[in-house]
Amino acid sequence: MSLADAPGFTGYVTAFPGRAVPASEAAAFPALYGLAIQDNLQLSHMSLLEGAAYQSVIYTHPMLKSGAIGGGFYMLNSGKAEARDALGTLTGSFSESQTMGRIGYGSQVVPSVTWGGSLSLINRKLDSLNTGFITSSLGLHYGRIKNVFVDAVFDNISYTSFGDTDDLLPSVFRINIGYTLPSYPLSLGLGTLFKSDMEYGVTAQYSLSDALRIRLGRTEEMSGVGIGLDLADYKLAYTMGMHQLGAIHQVSLSRDFGVPVSKKKETRYEAAAAKARVFVDQGRYSKALGEINNAQRYMDLRPDMQTIKAGLEDISAVDVAEISGGGSGPALLRRGMKYYLDQKYDRAMDVLNQAKTSDPQNKTVQRLSGLAGFVGQPGTTASDGTQNLPKFTEIDPVKLKLFKTEEYFNSQQWDMALKECKEVIELSPNNVTAFIRLGSIFYAIGMHAEATQAWNHAKSISPNDPEVVKMMDFIKQMPKKRK
Repeated sequence: MSLADAPGFTGYVTAFPGRAVPASEAAAFPALYGLAIQDNLQLSHMSLLEGAAYQSVIYTHPMLKSGAIGGGFYMLNSGKAEARDALGTLTGSFSESQTMGRIGYGSQVVPSVTWGGSLSLINRKLDSLNTGFITSSLGLHYGRIKNVFVDAVFDNISYTSFGDTDDLLPSVFRINIGYTLPSYPLSLGLGTLFKSDMEYGVTAQYSLSDALRIRLGRTEEMSGVGIGLDLADYKLAYTMGMHQLGAIHQVSLSRDFGVPVSKKKETRYEAAAAKARVFVDQGRYSKALGEINNAQRYMDLRPDMQTIKAGLEDISAVDVAEISGGGSGPALLRRGMKYYLDQKYDRAMDVLNQAKTSDPQNKTVQRLSGLAGFVGQPGTTASDGTQNLPKFTEIDPVKLKLFKTEEYFNSQQWDMALKECKEVIELSPNNVTAFIRLGSIFYAIGMHAEATQAWNHAKSISPNDPEVVKMMDFIKQMPKKRK
């Protein structure tokens, strides 16, 4: 047996359906690299016929963006073997050893389909003769649709040889098909290997528990029985194959370690999303959009980030990269853009109106008034590109005072907030928002009876208003005074 197909041979014999650690079998089926979710290290030893032995060390590392890479080192030593001529006469003995280094990569193509490839460097030593090969393999994996998976591998697609002999490597094509019975811990498999002729193998695996499995297999030349045991992150497997020339034993130990790639992606996503929010607060909108795009490289955007991204793209479209500087003007615009990114377009427009009254020639305000979210609302950009932002005399004084009320409330300037709110009620006696905010101001300064009275008045105006309903629920939870 050559190391060129040794990983394929061992995989062909021992790769049972329903496998739990695809990473450890990616050396035989390179498309399985695309399924790796955690770092994996596997050590394997196989005692072959006539004193030959096979060892391997395989490492798999999932990439943060997509797919996984892997590498392995393999040794095959046949020891001393009898040399005979064409008539069967013993002429002496010879020894053969082979070593191989293999690297591979695999990733998902579409859901349930992965591909993978590997490149191997082989050195074969026959007594004093040395021959080297560079060879490649390519595989596809289709899995878990209706409990079926299929692996197809083409080994030695192309190779280069060099050294003391003119040995050739045969091309090998392998297909494995597995099926797991629904609601039953039994998996079945069929494997075929095409080289100079076709070979086949059938396998079965029965799970006695989540941690213990027994396995049976049969090829044209031997039968096998095996056991698989999972202990936390460690997985131990033993297989014994019975051949007419003797027994074959294989034992392997693999371990998953490190942080699962899904957790790594979530951590990177959260970090990028947090940076985006900080940049939004600072008014650095182009940098915030860049961080959201970075987050999207690790995970699909969650709804809150989708909303913020759409708003940032609107801001970018009107050529506003950032709103910097201190003072009330830039701070006011940054607050307005936060309202816009929260899709509170009415409040955002109120802020722009107030900024316009303070600085009518402000070019940033003029550009922001053309944001896509304002289309169709009063005071927005017309379809011909002209500005329809209201003049000072056209600004709704009720909206302006409500905005000021909220600003004063947020900065805990209770007297000014109360003054503005009462002026709103004078201008608009049935303004539900004004009475809700009046109640909130009273509650904040400890006047709970007055707060309840204001909220009840808001209920009398519009009992089904969502904010009113929320306040009514809050009143029910307020502590009652003892008599």
